[in-house]
Amino acid sequence: MQIGVIIVTFNRKRLLINCLDAILAQSYPVKCIYIIDNNSTDGTHDLLYEKGFLGAYKKNRAHGGKALFLSHLEDRGIFNISSASLADIRNYQGENTTIFYVRTNKNVGGAGGFKYGIQLAVEDKEADIDGLWLMDDDVMPDADCLQRLVSLFSHNVSIDKTGPNPPIIGIAPKVVSFNGRLQKEHRGWIRKTGFFPSLQYPVPPSYYREGRPIEIDYTSFVGPLLLKDTVKKVGPPLERLFIFHDDVEYSLRLKKVGRLILSTDAVIRHKGQKDASLLLPYKKAWRLYFAKRNLIWVASHAIKKRPLFYKDLLISLMAYSILIILRGSHKKKRLLLLYRAYYDGLKGIFNNNTPFKMLYD
Repeated sequence: MQIGVIIVTFNRKRLLINCLDAILAQSYPVKCIYIIDNNSTDGTHDLLYEKGFLGAYKKNRAHGGKALFLSHLEDRGIFNISSASLADIRNYQGENTTIFYVRTNKNVGGAGGFKYGIQLAVEDKEADIDGLWLMDDDVMPDADCLQRLVSLFSHNVSIDKTGPNPPIIGIAPKVVSFNGRLQKEHRGWIRKTGFFPSLQYPVPPSYYREGRPIEIDYTSFVGPLLLKDTVKKVGPPLERLFIFHDDVEYSLRLKKVGRLILSTDAVIRHKGQKDASLLLPYKKAWRLYFAKRNLIWVASHAIKKRPLFYKDLLISLMAYSILIILRGSHKKKRLLLLYRAYYDGLKGIFNNNTPFKMLYD
């Protein structure tokens, strides 16, 4: 099974280097690594070059000899990868692994980064890969992580359930912090009866201690290994979601064609956690908009019983409003942003400039 790794990075160059080192140290070698740089401004490219990861890129007049800038023109459908452009961005070629580096011309969020990384990998006919290993830049998989994930595909593990078992189309490792603490929110099931206080129900720690594979409904983009043929069938993640719940939406699509499995003995170490608290510092309050807008939009599709959906819609809106009134700074702007997020989620409006204009203009 040939594996291509997709890493999305933004202004975390040191963590990216650690991630690359961990991938290249895997007991099961990877065929290709596709780095999608979300227009970093911290010298990511220069450090990659300094460390030798971009030491073999090809200079050409069209791309300036540094990085290939891919047009972000989704509305016009412009994102074409040709064999020529793949040759231009083939930067590092070791004994077993080729690295591609792409820098977008603006930050398209985690959703956009994984979208373009998947498109790039799927269009890479020369690599002839079978699986796509997705991850952020702030992870370090254990040396045997990929080996354990691939082995589950070969065994086509059977989960205790009635009826036939659909094919496995994705396997996700256990996520822990760098000090070994379980980060359970990355894997779990979808609640069908509501979304307040959460649409997702994480796999409990007791399940991990049993040490057996578990069928799940959703996985974050921290380390899942997906079959390329399945990804081609369901398409890439939705760029318009930008951040938050883009992975849940994608998991729901994947589940329509097969099973997602949690491997409790494969381990990937994750430094950060997404924070979408209502009471974030004001300069980060824009995250609230994406978290709530995307939650409402995804929940509206996942919860089929409309009375249950609208009940939680009202309860959550009231609860969040009270919290902002009692404890938040810039109360008026935060409240207006919350109400706009709910409205846009219900209507399916995806203008990703909205929170920045409402809060900071």
